[in-house]
Amino acid sequence: MTWRMRAVVLIQATLLLRSCAATEDVAVVARHAEAKVLAERIKKEHFDPQRQAAESLGKLGPGVLPLVLPLLKDESKQVRRAAALCIETMGPAGKDAVQDLIPLLKRPRRGGS
Repeated sequence: MTWRMRAVVLIQATLLLRSCAATEDVAVVARHAEAKVLAERIKKEHFDPQRQAAESLGKLGPGVLPLVLPLLKDESKQVRRAAALCIETMGPAGKDAVQDLIPLLKRPRRGGS
């Protein structure tokens, strides 16, 4: 993750922390903020930053699947590919996404996106 990405994550995490009740787990809030930023990066960036964001997001574990699963239905083939890479990075922890990956295998490879 680049220093710019880390700065954005830190700013968003700080804003979330300020808005959360004192009883919430700080690590959970920070992880959620980081996951949201990474999911947005997948949709906006080109291949290398997308790949890096997808791998970083996948390392956060299956708790980020609600952010990743909608990306599997994106119009962009690159975004769908990055979302699949994110799930792959989770390893066995991403098993709940298998049913969402199956339609990607049925898509035409050429001539379609």
